[in-house]
Amino acid sequence: MTSSSAADTDRAPSGAHSKTLRRDLKLSTAEGSAFSLMVGTGETYLAAFVLAVGLGQVTSGLIASVPLLAGALLQLVSPLAVRALGSHRRWIVACARTQAFALVLLAIAAGIGSIPAAAAFLIASVYWGAAMAAGSAWNTWITTLVPRGIRANWFARRSRVMQSCTLGGFLAAGAILQFAGDAYKTTAFALLFGLAALFRFASAELLARHSEPEPLPEGQRLVGVSELALRIRHGDDGRLLFYMLCVTLAAQTAAPFFTPFMLA
Repeated sequence: MTSSSAADTDRAPSGAHSKTLRRDLKLSTAEGSAFSLMVGTGETYLAAFVLAVGLGQVTSGLIASVPLLAGALLQLVSPLAVRALGSHRRWIVACARTQAFALVLLAIAAGIGSIPAAAAFLIASVYWGAAMAAGSAWNTWITTLVPRGIRANWFARRSRVMQSCTLGGFLAAGAILQFAGDAYKTTAFALLFGLAALFRFASAELLARHSEPEPLPEGQRLVGVSELALRIRHGDDGRLLFYMLCVTLAAQTAAPFFTPFMLA
């Protein structure tokens, strides 16, 4: 776990900095839109794809849970990788491109019409590992770009755009699958995963164009297990983290089996 005090610094939006800030905010909204389209057209339908290639309902449920556990473990390398690269942005872009390549592999498998269960789990684990590794680093990086005074309103607007894009991608992908029918189902999945890969590649390029005023923010340090345990017992941040852990554990235990249950 990392902690950074420099992430909360305020930046006065004036002059050249104001121009850079506006550019970063526009790039981030565009990047979030591309990311959300990827989620709506590709990530959301991974479990349905596993069903379509005949791997069964249990595998369909596990494909949305086991890779998440693997991804949670893989993201532990994120702090070390950021230090090795000397930049949050470089690591995040690398993870985004890794996700895109994983989607390309899924598109190829869908085009072939079959995929071994082990390969599906491996690709999904790489996908989720890259996603989680990028997410933790992105949270630190974005707070060095967005001044505290505008964060609440800006993140709210960005989230609305992202949710709209996710919904639009989800509905469009569903319509494509419905129109394709059973005879061309895997071909439709190949198209969707291909589109999702393109959206993620676009997202990665937009991330690469952001500025990075603080590649490694001052005050960032590792929080050991013993200190984390004390925070969970006595600190507000630790209690919030423990609450989020419990909610996520409950949701992720049940959610993966919703899609195969409804489809059946």
